[in-house]
Amino acid sequence: MIYILPGMGATQKMYQGPWLTLPNTTFLNYPQTPKTFTLTNLAKTIIKQNNITPDDTIIGTSLGGIIAVEIAHILNSKQLFLISSAINKQEINQFLLALSPISHL
Repeated sequence: MIYILPGMGATQKMYQGPWLTLPNTTFLNYPQTPKTFTLTNLAKTIIKQNNITPDDTIIGTSLGGIIAVEIAHILNSKQLFLISSAINKQEINQFLLALSPISHL
């Protein structure tokens, strides 16, 4: 199965046209749960809610890619594709990184 995560503030609707022709693909939305204030907790919630396994392919755009990296790390996934995503915090604008403690607001 292929699971695709949208960018921050986006929904699965950001994937239209040819994306919709991909076989065995699930386009995800972010869960609406207060327990997901960290990337790790968000990744674990997404894994659990969608029964994602190490054999699944994870794709993410922007923030979805950052979360996809965390999912792949937790599961030791075999396939991960990033679209316009950072792979570590050093690649993120330092000002935005400094704001991360208040991101839940």
